[in-house]
Amino acid sequence: MTGKHQLDRLISTRARQKMQQGEEFVLAEFFERFNAAGLIPMSLIHWQLTGDRSGIDTIMEAAERR
Repeated sequence: MTGKHQLDRLISTRARQKMQQGEEFVLAEFFERFNAAGLIPMSLIHWQLTGDRSGIDTIMEAAERR
């Protein structure tokens, strides 16, 4: 379920960004870019597609506390 939640959040964020930029969100184009990212953590794909690095920052902060 975590992966589905992350994917839903990513789609929602990217669709919102496209609309704010006055562009059409095309799900097929999204999945082309998503699949092109390869097998990497969802947080990295989210950062790559949206520019939002909050997930990366959370991971890095947790790693620094160790």
